[in-house]
This record gives sequence, C-alpha cells and structure tokens, in this order.
Amino acid sequence: MSWTRAWHALRGRDRDDALRCALCGKPRAAVYSLVAGEHGAVCNACIIVSLAQLDAVPGDPGVYVRHALVHLLNRIVTNTPLATTAPLVEAASVLAGDRADALRGAAAAAYRVYHFETARALYARIPAAEVTASDIAYLAWAVFIAGDVAGARREIERVDPASIDGDALLWWKSVHSAALVALGDPAGEEEARGLERALASQPDFKPEWAASIPVTLALAEHKRGRHQEAVARLNALGDRLPVRGCLVLGDAQRALGAFSAAAAAYQKVVDGAPMGTKMQADAAQRLQDLRAAQIRP
Repeated sequence: MSWTRAWHALRGRDRDDALRCALCGKPRAAVYSLVAGEHGAVCNACIIVSLAQLDAVPGDPGVYVRHALVHLLNRIVTNTPLATTAPLVEAASVLAGDRADALRGAAAAAYRVYHFETARALYARIPAAEVTASDIAYLAWAVFIAGDVAGARREIERVDPASIDGDALLWWKSVHSAALVALGDPAGEEEARGLERALASQPDFKPEWAASIPVTLALAEHKRGRHQEAVARLNALGDRLPVRGCLVLGDAQRALGAFSAAAAAYQKVVDGAPMGTKMQADAAQRLQDLRAAQIRP
C-alpha cells in the first residue's frame, strides 16, 4: 500500500472511531457495533429498539427481534464489558414478556454474558404453572455465580430431588453440592464425589456442567488444606477449566506459596470475566493484594 493510501486509510479509521449513534449519542467504544451510512450511524441497540416498534406479531409481539437478540447474545464474546451488552440484555428481557419459552431463552442468553441478576429475574418471571426443575436449577446457578451462595441453596432446595431424574437430577446435584461446599457443609463434598462417579457413565452430559464438579471438589480440598490435590484436579481440566475454577486455582496456588502461578490464574479471571462482574472484581483484588505484599508474579 502506498503511503498516501495508508494515510487516507488512517484518517478514515479516525473518523470511524469518532462516530456516534445518531439516536442515543453513544460513541463506538460504548456500543457493540455501529452501522454507518453516508449521513451518520446507528448503534446495534437502537436498531433493535427501532425494529421492535415495527415488529407486532399477534399473541407474541417482538418475536423476531427477540430471536435476533438472543442469537446475537449467544454469539458475543463472553468477556464483553457488561455496560456494552446491557442494552441488548435489557431489550431481550422486555421483549420476553410472560412467555415461558421466551423467558428461558432470554435468561440463558443473559447468563452467558454474565448478567446474572437479569438472568435470575427472568427465570423468576416464568409463570408458576410452567416452572420446571431445570428452571429452578438454572436460577439457583445464576444466583450462585452472582455470589449469593445462601440464596442459591434456598432456590435449589425448592425442588425435591426425589421428584426428578435424568439430567435434571444431575444438574440439581451439581448446583446443590457447589452451594454446600461454598458454605462449608461437608455433605457437599460427599454429594459432589457421588456425582463425579455418576458422570463417569454419562459421557453425553453437558461439558460445561461436568466441568463444574471438579471445581467444586477442588474448592472442598482447598478448604480442607489439601491445596496440592486441588491444583492437580483443576489443572487436569486443561482448556475446560471454567473462569470460576481459575479463581479457586489461584487461591490454592497462593496457599502453596506459588505466587507467580496464583497471579497467572487470577489474571485469567480478570481477562476472562466481563468488567463489572463480582468475579472479575474479586480476582483484581487478589492480584492487588499480591502486589501490595511485594510478591512479584
């Protein structure tokens, strides 16, 4: 590319960076995307809101836009800042109305981009007559990941495990054991170990759910002072280690005096969890504590 073309390309990029949505006024940096034309630009959130005004299907207004929103939320990079995805999540929440299937879809999408409180509210809006054990399990997990462990236990224990079976029962035990372990109840580790044995014969069980069991067991081992076992269990997950597990891994590594490894684990949470979440804030605080103690990673 000649220097003149490069110069004009840079000037064009500068103009793009300076663009703002003509409707809400937000700059490019504050939205997920801008659609630019000859006379201005419109952000993704305003496009969706505008479409919603035109989308009126009898019995389910906003159905097409809602599906488009959920599809977009399921494709967005999960560590996108909460402020960026908030308008999309809010619009999906409004358009879900009181339809159980719409509320489930919107809640799952909100959970995926770490809007746990919104996911919690959406699951809670499902009409009582249509609430399933899986709905409550998802609700309890959203509450758990948001940091309200006692609330998660209350939610999951609304379901009698004797009344469910199959994947619903396995998921119930996954959430229940995680809450118990986090609360320091030894029954949680026993339940998680039983679930780990059960999952050995369930290769089709969802990987993201299955990966939560080793994290729960690692947390139990860490709490009992078995830090080396916790680290080994989490490292065995490799690329399947969820962000929540990196926080436990960092704590266990720090307890072992492996401060560089602890800092690396905390950094993965800082980089992998969206800005504005409790999980990201907790990891950032742990990193700060390491540095304040003059322990260099």
